[in-house]
Amino acid sequence: MSSSIRSFPRLFLIGLLGLSLSACATDRQRTRAEGTAAGAAAGAALGRAIAGNDRGTVVGALLGGIVGAVVGNRVANKKAAYAQREEELRLSAQRAAALVESTREQNEQIEREVAELGAAVAQLQSAKDSAEARRLTQTENQQKLSALVESVERQLEQMKEEMQRQDALIAATEAQDVKDRRDAEQEPSEGLQLVAAGLRDLEQQTRRLELARLQLQQIDERRAY
Repeated sequence: MSSSIRSFPRLFLIGLLGLSLSACATDRQRTRAEGTAAGAAAGAALGRAIAGNDRGTVVGALLGGIVGAVVGNRVANKKAAYAQREEELRLSAQRAAALVESTREQNEQIEREVAELGAAVAQLQSAKDSAEARRLTQTENQQKLSALVESVERQLEQMKEEMQRQDALIAATEAQDVKDRRDAEQEPSEGLQLVAAGLRDLEQQTRRLELARLQLQQIDERRAY
């Protein structure tokens, strides 16, 4: 047998590997190509061991490449799904962070206004103004209180809706992890950690809103606005 014929299996494998790994613009393509190449190499070795000739090597490489391509495609799809899920988690965490920041600013403004309204009520109780002046001040304070209550209730509703959305996303992600048979003790993904941290921030700002609502209710109960 000539040297050119004997070298054919090796050249075939090198060509297959080069074809598989060339022009891999994406990670998905690269994973598929690596699966094909690994399967072809393993198949070639097995074919050579069984048949003991170049034909067995080539047939084994072809069959192994097919199997490797199937496995590589499956792995690539899983990696793509994971990457997409991580992107969705990051976007959800960003949305929560934006809401937390706007709510934090609103809370600071509400807390200042609640303090001012409380001081105004206390001053009205001790003031010796005329009946007309007291009536005008009471009307003004009542309008401020109503506007604050409406603002707090509206923001609370938005916060609770977002927390429910984040909770549902975490539950769905954890359920998918169980379905994929990931180790229960494995560290949560970066995206999942971001969502969980955002949920804690949402809860913190929600508690501030609930405290402001309670303070407004106490002012209202004094009936001195």
